Amino acid sequence: MPFIAKLGDVTTDGGVIIGPGWPNITLNGIPLAKPGAGPFLGDKIAPHACCGEPSCIIHCKSTVEAQLMIGRITVNGLPMVVQGDIPTCGIPITIQKIPTLAFAGP
Repeated sequence: MPFIAKLGDVTTDGGVIIGPGWPNITLNGIPLAKPGAGPFLGDKIAPHACCGEPSCIIHCKSTVEAQLMIGRITVNGLPMVVQGDIPTCGIPITIQKIPTLAFAGP
């Protein structure tokens, strides 16, 4: 079962989810991560990894996406973002910066 992603969680290459997140849905007071859907961008991820190097722009403008919970669990009508989902930079969300014991799905 993957952990629910929230602001402050990190990708394997050090990108931190900075939000803004869902202001009305929190876990231990921390907003859950909001995915991109249709014309709406997901939460921003702080510049990380090789950001600033010539062919590495994707790590400077990365946003959160949801894949694992599509059709299973929604938050405000959009899929829940969980550990293992791949942001637009292509590096998975894997680390809980502020640990919680909540996880999604069977």
